[in-house]
Amino acid sequence: MTKAHKLLESHQTRDRALARAEEKIKLLDQWIARLEAEARRNIAEAEKAIPVTQPQPKIEIYAPAEDPREAKRKKWMELARELAKLDLKRQLSGHIQAISTPSLLAGTITY
Repeated sequence: MTKAHKLLESHQTRDRALARAEEKIKLLDQWIARLEAEARRNIAEAEKAIPVTQPQPKIEIYAPAEDPREAKRKKWMELARELAKLDLKRQLSGHIQAISTPSLLAGTITY
């Protein structure tokens, strides 16, 4: 029981750390979006201020939601969490079953 409890605590600690990391990622995504908007605004102001005689190449800025790597990373993290939950359930059910199953000798010995 002690080992299962320690395993559960370590799993919960990792889940909390993962939740904190995801919060930080969200904050960073918001920060990046704000910086990109500011960059777009500065580029537009610069284009208005300087008369352009030759066409300039456009600068493409991608929003965080458009990044396919981020979507893949989130899917993998979700799958890893589900796998960890299933593994923990399997380990706990095996441990509980081992405790609740009477031994073979218990049925053969009579008083």
